[in-house]
Amino acid sequence: MRTTPTLRVAFYGCGTFANKTRIPNLMQLGSVGGFIMADETVTQRIYDALKNGYFNAAKDYVDVSNGSGDDVEIVVVSRKFKDYNRWRRVDIIWKELEKHLPQEEADRVFLSIGMLPEDVKML
Repeated sequence: MRTTPTLRVAFYGCGTFANKTRIPNLMQLGSVGGFIMADETVTQRIYDALKNGYFNAAKDYVDVSNGSGDDVEIVVVSRKFKDYNRWRRVDIIWKELEKHLPQEEADRVFLSIGMLPEDVKML
């Protein structure tokens, strides 16, 4: 359990960061090669919160994967982001997480990216 503040960071495109809250204390991370991975149950709960919540359309794509240590990274591709800038997209993702998950699980998310299908095609 984290007792130190963590920082929520959203990454989009060429390195824009947003949505600050707390930075993890890396000294508290455990020991598989110096780091621990996010529990599969937590990553599944995060996925379910997004896919069974706001991003429930058949064409909405949600990917939840392990980041560094016990942090989780999320990519959501959805037409529901149309007409929203990158900051609002991140806010939508965070609000869904906070609505459906306990705070300690939502705090595991370090990186979230919200994209339109057209954004992915450009890559």
